[in-house]
Amino acid sequence: MTEAYITILTNDRYLPGALVLANAIRDLGTTKRLAILVSNISKASEELVKNVYDEVINVSPIVSTSLQQLSDLGRPDLTSTYTKILIWKQIQFSRVVYLDSDILPVVPIDGLFEIELSHELPIAASPDAGWPDIFNSGVFVTEPSEAIFEELFATIQNEESPSFDGGDQGLLNEYFLGKWGRLPFTFNVTPTAGYQYVPAFLKFFKDIKIIHFIGLNKPWLSRDASLFASGSFGKGYEIMKSLHEKWWKVFNRHYFGKIAGEIFAISNISPIEDHSGKGEGCLLDIPKMTNQWDDLKVSDITNDTQSISEPAVVITPLFPWEFRERVEPERVFSESTDSF
Repeated sequence: MTEAYITILTNDRYLPGALVLANAIRDLGTTKRLAILVSNISKASEELVKNVYDEVINVSPIVSTSLQQLSDLGRPDLTSTYTKILIWKQIQFSRVVYLDSDILPVVPIDGLFEIELSHELPIAASPDAGWPDIFNSGVFVTEPSEAIFEELFATIQNEESPSFDGGDQGLLNEYFLGKWGRLPFTFNVTPTAGYQYVPAFLKFFKDIKIIHFIGLNKPWLSRDASLFASGSFGKGYEIMKSLHEKWWKVFNRHYFGKIAGEIFAISNISPIEDHSGKGEGCLLDIPKMTNQWDDLKVSDITNDTQSISEPAVVITPLFPWEFRERVEPERVFSESTDSF
């Protein structure tokens, strides 16, 4: 049977993420197939994903009715979040590694397909940074099953509040309660304001396998990653900035010139709509706090890592504000931030 990486694209605004995800996996030398479930996207988006995914599967979205919980989460935009349960209907695959489209693998991860699963532990995932007793549903290993899909779908249809957070993460954690195998956190690193343990990051950054850009601050919303980073980490913003730059390196390696402009035009991304400095709790009235990240500088982190040789890329304007005359080359990324 075939094994595959699989992701979901339910709107054009996540198109840049889905394209970079596929290219990053291929750049790292995968031997597995790449599949993507799509719904409510334009023909132009579909044509672009067909260029990088082996299978493009059209599905009907499954909409969440738990609007209050999504509001509490600060993500009322995640109305199609339950579409993720359609992963279990893809029985043409014997095993899948699911990755959200805002994921960036930084080392080969085909080893995830070797993770042991069983009837008692039918899914493996990493603990969530915000509440480690639950898993983050942005990365998981599982085997498609019509029975699991039917049970999840029945839960959505029959229960008034099938998910404690209104989204797929709450739904899947309730369904797989006590039945999930734990992957290391390094397989789903979520760099958020809750990242209070700088010493742990400094110790384990070399082991990071996957970066997950959770929340509203996606790398493709702006080339100026410091807009997002400063709100997340205070003086330690350069860490978040360096992670965003890694995403842009993959994008620039594969897309530049006219095609890059087309991707962002299709995505209908406006710089006015960036959510710099907000994140998952952007709708909640939470006072600003400081932590150890405020004293962290990129110079504190060693560059003793493998690097990928990249062809020179001429970066052409993508966003409206990039067409104005510049005094300094603000979009040139320093290699000193290439931490892992």
